[in-house]
Amino acid sequence: MRIREIFWAAFWLALAGLMVIYSKSNAADRRHAEEPAAVSTSGNTLIALWMAPILLESVHQGLSPGHLAERSATALHLAYGEARRMLKHEELALNETRFRVEVIGTPDTNPQNAPATDREMTFLVVKDDSKDCKPHCGRWLAGVGKITENSYGRLVAALAATRGDPLPLILDSPGGQINAAISIGEVLREHHIAVSVAKTMLGDCDASRTDCDAKPTGNTFSGHLVAEGARCVSACPFLFMGGTTRVVEGPAVLGVHRVTMIRQPGHGDVAEGFADGQSGTSAGNGDGLSKPVRVRILHYLRAMGVDQEVFDLMMRTPPEKMDILSPLELDVYRIITGPGSAAGLAGAA
Repeated sequence: MRIREIFWAAFWLALAGLMVIYSKSNAADRRHAEEPAAVSTSGNTLIALWMAPILLESVHQGLSPGHLAERSATALHLAYGEARRMLKHEELALNETRFRVEVIGTPDTNPQNAPATDREMTFLVVKDDSKDCKPHCGRWLAGVGKITENSYGRLVAALAATRGDPLPLILDSPGGQINAAISIGEVLREHHIAVSVAKTMLGDCDASRTDCDAKPTGNTFSGHLVAEGARCVSACPFLFMGGTTRVVEGPAVLGVHRVTMIRQPGHGDVAEGFADGQSGTSAGNGDGLSKPVRVRILHYLRAMGVDQEVFDLMMRTPPEKMDILSPLELDVYRIITGPGSAAGLAGAA
């Protein structure tokens, strides 16, 4: 039995090692290619590292607890996890094409950057009215509009009204105040709320628009989710990061750009971010970000389990532009927790 264990351990570990060698050579080949590889979480570079853990699991199942090869497989499993993360970063480095687009645009040319309405963020309980959802139609909490100092209290009230029924939060927002977004994100994490991005359509009207006059039945609206044109950009990703489960389904987008300090009468310096180019007077030195805001942002990213490289990416993107994050970036920077969709979260509620 011991000889058999050693044989199969050697076989599977060798095969897993070959997978890693293949993935590294594949990445090196693309580094010298004339055209960069497309950004994809399923590219050939990562196939081997997706398979390696499966092979290592086979080793675990075939070995006795405490066996030397079993302990080696455990160590290699951790090493492969780190190698996969490093190769994903390399994949990003090989793709020089960024997804930045001008913030100023028309809904026809850039629907994800359409000028925002003047609605402040509000939270609506919505039940799916799609014909194909019956008999088990999902529900969600729609968070739509600009994030302001009033948004925190509105969310707390909405959560109190749905106590015992933790609905997923589906966002569609152009951004707003950073501190408010972080405070809301902390509440979402405390209440274990799942988060995604999609437009909430109440009949034929967009819930984020001030001219949407849909009426609820009791305290619940009827509507459906649409990924096209949905966005969570500027300050909104900070709110998004608070979710315990975080998914983004294309063509919904999540985008970041530089945090700016806006001096508002009676409020002092407020850290803000909007996708429609809000005007204001920048405060501070260097990149304009005050030390307390910088410290709070970095602490928040760490607490939410998000890679702090996102902050550097934000600060390198001018406020008049928006860096729309690719699916690979969302994964590498740990902004999302895995694959999924807003409709999937709502259907499970």
